[in-house]
Amino acid sequence: MLECEWNTILVRPGEFMVRLGSWSRKYMFHRLRESIEKRLIREGFTPKIVEMEPRIIIYEPKPAAEVLDILKHIFGISSFSPAIYVDFTFKDLIKVIESIVSASSIDSIAIRIHRGDANISSRGLARELSDRISRASGVRIDLERPDLEISIEIRNDKAFIYTYEIPGPSGLPYGVEGCLVSLVSGGMDSAVASVLAMKRGIKIIPLFANLYPYWSRKAVDRALKSFELIYKWVPWDNMKAYIIKDAYKPLLSLKIPANIRCIACKAIMHRYASKLAGRIGCHGIVTGEAVGQVASQTLNNMSALTMLSPLPIYRPVAFMDKLEIIEIGRKMGFSQLNISVGECKLRPDHPSISITDKELSLLRNELERIDDLITRVLDNNLEEIDFPE
Repeated sequence: MLECEWNTILVRPGEFMVRLGSWSRKYMFHRLRESIEKRLIREGFTPKIVEMEPRIIIYEPKPAAEVLDILKHIFGISSFSPAIYVDFTFKDLIKVIESIVSASSIDSIAIRIHRGDANISSRGLARELSDRISRASGVRIDLERPDLEISIEIRNDKAFIYTYEIPGPSGLPYGVEGCLVSLVSGGMDSAVASVLAMKRGIKIIPLFANLYPYWSRKAVDRALKSFELIYKWVPWDNMKAYIIKDAYKPLLSLKIPANIRCIACKAIMHRYASKLAGRIGCHGIVTGEAVGQVASQTLNNMSALTMLSPLPIYRPVAFMDKLEIIEIGRKMGFSQLNISVGECKLRPDHPSISITDKELSLLRNELERIDDLITRVLDNNLEEIDFPE
């Protein structure tokens, strides 16, 4: 099908259309339509979008190729097809199919009918169209291995004719499951974790704890780039992100053994994120922690951090290899984040890989002792960044 012939895009929603009850299904369906509309408007389009359950129809998408690329990044879409829509009449169907066949160098076709809400015989219509096209053009009808498959979906007295489907990212529409604060380090792991959470309908609020001068300024620059790249996956027209300056101060006030300093640092970050989440109505926090990747991320230490966190911690990449995370991140467009920004100077020479019960009890008490300080640092040093800036 030639791009210039498209006059619609037929969007198929994801799993929620068959797995959920009617109220939830309708809510998510409307939310997906809003996501598509807001994202296209954000990119400079003025779309005409119609809900034709269980399909969403985008009319007159121009330029169509750019719209197709945008749809690949909107969660909740199972697949989509550039299509030609006409009135559901035999004459109009024949005219379009003949133009598609004449523009293609093929020897055989198969015509598939998807009835939608139409009370017709799918096999009978497909057979009649196939016979007419075969006689007029000389192409063979091959239902098993055709050179070209032409699909016709009939809805509301309209026929949508297309020749292929493009996979969407699937998942749930953005924000339908509420929000989480995502602790973003600026690296690949936390960015991938953020987007995987978004895929399950989570609205993400990125948060970066700035440890400068104990970590390099490059870490801040990488975090800002991470915010920007995550925002490309947000279908809505805005995203709020946050940076906490001087985030290291509570850590320096802790009276703990040096070997559990990294665990304590993580626990403080979880408290920052939990306090912010409570203020903006989020249900918990997301991290890019993966089991066994660094000393603070052994199963024992991650279990301790879970117990120390005021709010639930969600870890989408917990059981992935580093190479898996890098590959997923590359496909998401995060390759720029796979860079070194130096070591944290607060890291002890011999970080603990297994915090003891005694150390955990000490750390819990110390965190409670400095909780007011954590709150003050958050109150006085929280910078809000709006996207688009």
